[in-house]
Amino acid sequence: MPSNLSRVLLFVVLLLGCAPATFDSGVAPDKPYGDVTFDEALAICEAEAAFLEQQLPARERVELQCALTALATTIDSGDCETARGACIAVTPVVEIDRCAPALPPPTSCRVTVGDYEACISWRIRQDARLHAFATCGVLDDVTQRETLDEIQSEPEAAACARMRRDCPALL
Repeated sequence: MPSNLSRVLLFVVLLLGCAPATFDSGVAPDKPYGDVTFDEALAICEAEAAFLEQQLPARERVELQCALTALATTIDSGDCETARGACIAVTPVVEIDRCAPALPPPTSCRVTVGDYEACISWRIRQDARLHAFATCGVLDDVTQRETLDEIQSEPEAAACARMRRDCPALL
């Protein structure tokens, strides 16, 4: 009989294998991000929001936030689960239309749209992977804790490093 960890790993592999690797805004990937128009900024934002919802729905984002907070503030799995549950109970799941005010970044931002799409896609996929392992159970399961630590310590994607260096306002 497969362990719970094996089932979770299989689910994550299947989930990531079936979903697109990155979001595609339809804007030319080699276009400097600082040169996008208002309409292109809106298209990028809408594609990112759809990808985020596909990879990590709003409820799961709340669960991840609460689990990471509980893990950071407790050392006992029971206390962690209590803190996590209390956090989830008081944190509303709110769908916000965050694309309505989409504006292009400053023209000084020279990373490409492709870099932006690759970085944000990587970050969203990382959060989806964290969601699968950021549970209070890691306090009692060394293997699960090691997997969570590995995910959290993976080096950032090269596109994210370029964004952090050349256009930190996007992060």
